[in-house]
Amino acid sequence: MNRFAVDHLTALDLSPTELIMAAAHAGFSDVGIRIRPMDETELPWPMAPDSAMMRHALDLLDSTGLGVTQIEVLFLDERVEIASVERDLEIGARLGAEFLYCVGMDDDHARMGDRFGQLETLCRSYGIRPLLEPMAYRPVSTVEAALAIVEQTPTGGVLIDSLHFARSGGVPAAVRNADAFRLPLVQLCDAGAPPSEVPADAVAPRGQRTDISPLQWEARTGRLLPGDGSLDLTELMSALPRDVIVALEAPNPRAIAESGIDVFLADALTKLFRVARSRTTEPGVKA
Repeated sequence: MNRFAVDHLTALDLSPTELIMAAAHAGFSDVGIRIRPMDETELPWPMAPDSAMMRHALDLLDSTGLGVTQIEVLFLDERVEIASVERDLEIGARLGAEFLYCVGMDDDHARMGDRFGQLETLCRSYGIRPLLEPMAYRPVSTVEAALAIVEQTPTGGVLIDSLHFARSGGVPAAVRNADAFRLPLVQLCDAGAPPSEVPADAVAPRGQRTDISPLQWEARTGRLLPGDGSLDLTELMSALPRDVIVALEAPNPRAIAESGIDVFLADALTKLFRVARSRTTEPGVKA
């Protein structure tokens, strides 16, 4: 059986507590919570371990029964002080999070592997697994490159994002032939043709920068719900472990504004179920 989560980027303008309530109302089992901004202009949510919002979030998690799959997002490069991540892990441990989501930002993959290894050691002391997400426009862009890094550690894993998987030319064999333990979570969305430009009047959630590439703009604000675009999500799901956690990451502020978050998430969960059940009977990733 799969668990179904809503990752925070889907509706970043919702506070963590609002996200928990909306996810529970729609019928999701889990949420992923943004505790570290993606760029220097993004406004963070006040989720310190002793904050009022943290206490409210813990009360809501207890009353709704929702779990926290991941905390996000760490941009891992040669400048990040690994010791500084300890605060994030304290927050994650308070929330009961299973994973810390990070992005590989170093072109030197050998050095990247060393840094990820240091991070993984620290994460283990908090009972949290670090997941490295290959992103089409970042230095670690493919599943193969991400697996080569995380497989050097005892618990590190790779987070597969269906949009980045498609935009980087990913093929199902790359995940089908991997160790299932390394692929615990997939983020699903759909997409059409790649965007050609960022709108002149672009406004991003939480004050995020808009002077970014078209692919970045698509990833942050222009995704479609599973089944509404042209990505072959059935083939991807068929290559993944049978019990992979399925997370919705489909930010689309315009669609949410038109339907409302409750309708949007209810529709999304129906479509996630449909994709998860559409996988073929071929063997998935080997155990």
